[in-house]
Amino acid sequence: MAEVYICYSKWNQNEAERITELLEESGIGCWLVSRDINYAKNWDQQVEDAVKSSVISIYLKPPEPSFRVLDEVRLIESSNTTMMTFETEPASSEDNVTGKGSMSGEGHISKATVEDIVAEVLRNIDHAREQKAEKERIYPYSGNEPFIFASYSHRDMEKVFKIIKGFQKRGYRIWFDEGIDPGTEWDEYIAEHIEKSHYMIAFLSENYFGSSNCRDELAFARDEDKPLLLIYIAADELPKGMQLRLNRLQAVHWYSYDDQDMFYEKAMSAAGLDVCKEKEKVTGDEA
Repeated sequence: MAEVYICYSKWNQNEAERITELLEESGIGCWLVSRDINYAKNWDQQVEDAVKSSVISIYLKPPEPSFRVLDEVRLIESSNTTMMTFETEPASSEDNVTGKGSMSGEGHISKATVEDIVAEVLRNIDHAREQKAEKERIYPYSGNEPFIFASYSHRDMEKVFKIIKGFQKRGYRIWFDEGIDPGTEWDEYIAEHIEKSHYMIAFLSENYFGSSNCRDELAFARDEDKPLLLIYIAADELPKGMQLRLNRLQAVHWYSYDDQDMFYEKAMSAAGLDVCKEKEKVTGDEA
């Protein structure tokens, strides 16, 4: 997805397109409704996806924003994107322009002022990338409250961390192995965290089935009589031996849900999982 999202009204379209042209000449991808929207698909979902994937959102603020523009602004403000706002005003009859940029302090959004906006974006893009990466990073739980042990194949890390992030935003305490320090005894380290945990979620896939470490984690959790929730992250067939051992356990097929809220609603209904949830729900962006 594009790194820069541009929120604008119709009479700012020429400026938005010029900003896009200059940024893309510098190698920074942009997303514009007028250019990039697919009218055959859900409009709101496309805008939401574009905003959430961006690292900078430019808001060309008109004097009287439409409801659509205000909705976009609220979405930007609730997302992990750096927002850059530029005040605009209608052009006078004397000027062949469409708005005014707040950065310059005077004048209208002309070619020169648009270039100033582009320069400001280029100055801030690296910092915005770092901020977004830091905000979106997830951390394993550390504390004394009941927590979930996440068992997964590191080959599935991207999918699994996305799901874990969603659980954490909904208030669940989850521990996961994000990399063990050199010299640490892996077996002891993992066994200790499984013993301390109050629940295990196993993220199943072909990669999981093929990992002896993952199978050992699952077997140890069952030996410890830990409550288990199986989340299938791919439509991979369960090996016959595992079918025999796991077919009566609680399971949710993540890959089959188009609506992530419905997936989390189903997963969070698993018996006993609430013991690992904070008393007050944590809010934030969707995963």
